[in-house]
Amino acid sequence: MRLNHVWVPVICLASAIAFAQETAGAQQSVQVATAPSLITLPDATPVLLRTKQTFSSASAKVGDRVPFRVTEDVKTGDLIAIPRGAEAWGIVTAVKPRARKGRAGSLDIDIQYVQLLTGEHATLRAQEHSKGVGKQADMGLNMGELGATVVGLPLVPLLMLEKGGDAKLLANTKITAYLNGNVQVDLAALEHAQRRYITKGPRRSPFFVDRVIGRMCLQSFVAMLN
Repeated sequence: MRLNHVWVPVICLASAIAFAQETAGAQQSVQVATAPSLITLPDATPVLLRTKQTFSSASAKVGDRVPFRVTEDVKTGDLIAIPRGAEAWGIVTAVKPRARKGRAGSLDIDIQYVQLLTGEHATLRAQEHSKGVGKQADMGLNMGELGATVVGLPLVPLLMLEKGGDAKLLANTKITAYLNGNVQVDLAALEHAQRRYITKGPRRSPFFVDRVIGRMCLQSFVAMLN
């Protein structure tokens, strides 16, 4: 009887140790199973963009946000990481208005980031510099011609007041930006976003929708005439 009393605590202790080991192993296996799988979009991956509106040195201010749209899908393997139609943004970093003596205006824009299919943002790097048309060369020629005549000499100061052209970044201008560093994306989240994207389909611009509706109406009208 005493021997049995001695072995009972030993058996209980061994069972507790075995249970703890099994529990720890199960927790560890769960942690491994739930660890996210990441894929990487490499640095300097090109992203093709178009401007969504026109910006001019006559009205733009430093700090203005500049909207862009992606024109081609950016893929990693068979998955779309950045869809066509996704939004990208830049910022006006410098503005120089046009000035007298024929000096042209200038406009500098830094492209900052783009939206991934998962909704996250990826940093971009690109700069766009626009400059208006200067008139210094024409003014110099005209001033020389006017100064050579007695009649034209009084007109020279008026010619000095003429300004150069404004710098403009027109809507639908093509720009290539690049991913600024490696971008890691959760594979499960991207696959989920891919399924939703395929179901909903790529976004269409209002112009595209109006054009489709107009074509359908025209076809219906022709069918009625026939």
